[in-house]
Amino acid sequence: MSPSISALYSQIPSVQTPEGISNSVMQFCQAPEFFPLVVQKQLRNEALKAFFQGRRLEKLFIGENINRFDAESMPWQVEVLTPEFFNVEDAGLRRLRRKSLEGAVVLLNNNDIAKARASGGYRDFFEGCAQTIFVAWDWDNHHWLENSVFVAAHSDLYCPAHHENLYLLSRYNWQIAGPVYCASFQWPRAFLSSWLPHIVGAQRSNDPLGKHVPYAMFNFRNCVIATLSAQFPTVGFSDQTFLSRTLEDRLLEWCGHKVHWIMPVLNDVPIRILDALITGGIPVVPASMKLLPLIREIPEEYILFFSPGDVVSAQGVVARAVKRFDEGGVDKIIERHQYALAHHHAETRISTILELVRREFGL
Repeated sequence: MSPSISALYSQIPSVQTPEGISNSVMQFCQAPEFFPLVVQKQLRNEALKAFFQGRRLEKLFIGENINRFDAESMPWQVEVLTPEFFNVEDAGLRRLRRKSLEGAVVLLNNNDIAKARASGGYRDFFEGCAQTIFVAWDWDNHHWLENSVFVAAHSDLYCPAHHENLYLLSRYNWQIAGPVYCASFQWPRAFLSSWLPHIVGAQRSNDPLGKHVPYAMFNFRNCVIATLSAQFPTVGFSDQTFLSRTLEDRLLEWCGHKVHWIMPVLNDVPIRILDALITGGIPVVPASMKLLPLIREIPEEYILFFSPGDVVSAQGVVARAVKRFDEGGVDKIIERHQYALAHHHAETRISTILELVRREFGL
């Protein structure tokens, strides 16, 4: 006879630990030091509203980590900022660069800010640009809190990509807008359109693609990926040189597979799901995510879910996904691509964020 759920529950170490964790977070968030921080941020927010009210957005600065869209399609002048922009040492050049940001919106993701954070350069620009709206799109608020709290405090509108830790992060910035989910940002829209014949006609392997960035702290995820890798060598850990490859090379790899096995670090919505769809493939995703807001909006025929038992013997799930791909044919490849392009491309998310900026600051 199998053990009962109650018996298994009682074997989990320290069943009181979750409450202790929650209580410690809530207690931490009551620290009196948070109050002057949010007051100061409110004063800055009100000054920005007074300056921007009724103005047209004419210039958008965007971080290089999210520069995967066609600037020509935007109704504003768009300039890409590298982290080195903030790390300039010459005082005169720093003043000129701060001046160039006046009256503009600066949209960065957490990686852009992290690269400019250690030197103090980003903090200097944020403090010194009183007529610039800094917007942060944080893709790692579910697990990189040491960076996320800095990003939240040093942004005028903070857009976390995931559901986790929102209360804690709202203590650093009351102007929290999210989740604004991650998006497919590898390929500009025009590039994808020009490669649509290849997306539709590519010869694809039946083996799933699933090269994941390794994170030492997520043991469960690592064990799942290692178990899958023993069955499918195309699933495993990446060498993290992916984004240094050409757009064409990366697209060829993604279009070389019918199925994409996806294992998130927590219960986040990984970009890989959206990249799989936008390249015409079928993502295979943990069943625990099935009813999450973004996932439940994806048409059921575009996505497949796996249970813990499927990991040990994954051939059955992969075979079902391959069968679905083959039966859908060209029409479903185009449908999945067009769905992701319309709803989950970087341009769509950036437009959403800028609409939030317009509403908040009166642009």
